[in-house]
Amino acid sequence: MASRDMTLKIVACQQIYSGLNPKGHRYTIFDIQAAKADGTLVDEKLRAFEALPVGETMVVTVTPFESERHGRSFTLHRKVSNNTTGQVNDVKVELAELRERVEKLESLVASLTSLKAGEW
Repeated sequence: MASRDMTLKIVACQQIYSGLNPKGHRYTIFDIQAAKADGTLVDEKLRAFEALPVGETMVVTVTPFESERHGRSFTLHRKVSNNTTGQVNDVKVELAELRERVEKLESLVASLTSLKAGEW
């Protein structure tokens, strides 16, 4: 079964687990209760790796997950938050621009300090 997009209304969201993955990165799992567009509750185990806003209707990607220990569940991912790499790259560009501005400001302050001290 492949992933598919659905519009769901988040009815409840509760943190059920927080831990470290094999690479040592922290993650959190939230138990989600949701309703379909027609108002009927989804009768499946739903989970997410981020807190979803209760009462909000949103488009999510629903991905099936099989666990020997916990059985079948479905992982929800917000459509607007699935491009983490792009967001990280945007932050890196902004950080580089800010570093350049800080370096220019530090240079300007050093020049002004020299002028004030009479060190042309």
